[in-house]
Amino acid sequence: MGCGINHPAVNGRKKIQFNADWKKQLLPILQVYSDRAPGAFVEEKSHSLAWHYRGAENSLGEFKANELMGNIRYLLSDLPLQMLQGNKVIEIKSSEVNKGKAALALINAGNYNFIMAIGDDVTDEDMFKVTKPFGITVKIGTNKSAAAFHFNNSTEARALLRNLPSKLLITKMLDKLIHIVPYPSFGRQEKN
Repeated sequence: MGCGINHPAVNGRKKIQFNADWKKQLLPILQVYSDRAPGAFVEEKSHSLAWHYRGAENSLGEFKANELMGNIRYLLSDLPLQMLQGNKVIEIKSSEVNKGKAALALINAGNYNFIMAIGDDVTDEDMFKVTKPFGITVKIGTNKSAAAFHFNNSTEARALLRNLPSKLLITKMLDKLIHIVPYPSFGRQEKN
């Protein structure tokens, strides 16, 4: 099994190989939980399995999610896997594949003028950790994050992205005038 990065900066398609035999063992378990929580379903991706319970009755979905995590935690301890809890989803994925490794491959290619990483999920944290020294990192939502900045919702992030080209032009002009690269002052998180 594998997944890849398809971007000119990494000279075409970079393939990441990994073993996905573990999915054969866990898929039936996740399917049982889907059967026990009407509206829940399993999504199989190349590098992960996700149990979505957004469509299940709220208290039943939460109960089954906690039960599932408790029951499979011991199975994962001997495997190179991570279990992540997102917004009404539990994802089990290969620890060999994450957004941080993909972002690092693009950064190492060195073909960029500006880096901004924006995300709203726990799976984005690896990306924030890797890109933070090289650019701007923004978490959508109020959960604790490795991102330097945060927005309360996606509407705020979209507003930034709509205005970003003019902001970058002004920043470049200021940089030439005062010889520093200022960080924008939007939503800076406090350090604890």
